[in-house]
Amino acid sequence: ALRSNRVLAPVDGTVLAVPVNVGDYVSETGSFRDGTTVAVLADMGDLLFKGQIEEAYVGQLRLGMPVSVRVGALPGESLAATLQWISPRATIEQANGVTPAGVQALTSSSAGVTRFELWARVARPVGEARAGYSASAEVELARAERVLTLEEGALRFASGKAYVQPCAGGGEREVRVGVSDGVRIEVVSGLREGECVREREAQ
Repeated sequence: ALRSNRVLAPVDGTVLAVPVNVGDYVSETGSFRDGTTVAVLADMGDLLFKGQIEEAYVGQLRLGMPVSVRVGALPGESLAATLQWISPRATIEQANGVTPAGVQALTSSSAGVTRFELWARVARPVGEARAGYSASAEVELARAERVLTLEEGALRFASGKAYVQPCAGGGEREVRVGVSDGVRIEVVSGLREGECVREREAQ
């Protein structure tokens, strides 16, 4: 009678978890303690994509860029999003695939893959969306239309230059390249449309 036992939710949303059971001891929030979490709520109409991008591409990103999010559990759905936050600090995954816990010093001797965390806010989430879905995102860094392209595997890169092996004649020929999607690359000069080049053997 001397103390209220009402628990008021600070936001409207969907209950994702109830980490306590009937009969568990719960404490209120005070100046010396955070209190006991009795429920986890989320606004499912306000979804955030969280991912990582490699160091080689993070310098080309800008806040506000459009992002296309694809959710594995929702095939055929592409969610429009906006890049909202890029971590100012890198996360380094060691060669054994383990990311060290806690704050680690970033040094030039750190081995592994350097990535930066990023967040993108989904503009209009679909009704079937759930928290914790696995998803991937695509960001368009450059665009080139009606250009000559070549499979990137046919090129040899050395000293900042690109070379191909034409089918006719021996030796290599230097070509100037442009944007790439990781599979096909723009050929700015050095080749003509329909010209044959040799495939390079896998190393």
